[in-house]
Amino acid sequence: MSRKNWRIFVISVVMVIVLFILGLVLRMNYEERELEKGSCDISGVVEKVTRHHTEESTHRVNHRLVRRPASTSYKVYYYYIVDGDTLRGNVSTTRPMLRRVGAGARIPVTYALSNPEIHRAHTDRMTVKGGHYVFGR
Repeated sequence: MSRKNWRIFVISVVMVIVLFILGLVLRMNYEERELEKGSCDISGVVEKVTRHHTEESTHRVNHRLVRRPASTSYKVYYYYIVDGDTLRGNVSTTRPMLRRVGAGARIPVTYALSNPEIHRAHTDRMTVKGGHYVFGR
């Protein structure tokens, strides 16, 4: 591959990456605007919670050893019902309290009135009272 062709290839790859990131940013901006226009808070139902644990590790960066601490993340799969339609979603979090959450627990969900598929689940608003998860705040 000639030097000129290599340069064109690298520029093309960079442009594709930039366009992909731009698309993600525009999508997130659109969803936030839709939620700001009008939204509704409802109670979703947890279907399952998966746990991913990463052990402590050490790796080398520019002649230095960098330690990455152990961490555990949780992925919560849930559904919510709007006008008879069942919609599903998932959210990742590192909140340690979610290790006790199981199927059937309630999770607060905010969805856009204009498009119920645009939603946000709020694991930070889940608290425990009497052994059951309820909405906080």
